[in-house]
Amino acid sequence: MGVDMERKVWPYILPLPLNEQYTLLSSVFASRVSVEILQSVASAKRVYQRELVEKLKEYSNKTVLNKLKKLVSAGVLKEGMEKKRVKGSKIGWVKWYEPTFLGRWISLLLLPARKVPREEAEKILTELFRLYVKNAAKLCVDYHIDPGILRKAFEETFTSLEKESE
Repeated sequence: MGVDMERKVWPYILPLPLNEQYTLLSSVFASRVSVEILQSVASAKRVYQRELVEKLKEYSNKTVLNKLKKLVSAGVLKEGMEKKRVKGSKIGWVKWYEPTFLGRWISLLLLPARKVPREEAEKILTELFRLYVKNAAKLCVDYHIDPGILRKAFEETFTSLEKESE
């Protein structure tokens, strides 16, 4: 069969795009400024570029803007423009960023557990579990494994956790 197991399985363990894994991981973890950007947008709906540059003033504007570009191209952040009142009554275009699903998931890894709102954790965990189960089931089909073993493993694990908490 000649299946490259490492290449087939790894994206299913970490739900990352197969071809962009290196780009994504290096965009996020290669520099402290990238990590700080993700911490700044972790639970935010929308963060404006100017606010990020001001918050991260220990880094040059160019560094922050380059890291934002990399995070957008890696699919961790999405960007947009909107008209907003700036400096009193003047209205201008401002750039904003918000985390994608993948960005929210990675951001959760960077936050202390107590800082993650329960509702956000529940939503991300549910989405991540669905993604994981979908890909694990596909692996079962690809390798002719009964997907029922996944349900059984989940039920056994859940039952043992219930017993531990009693």
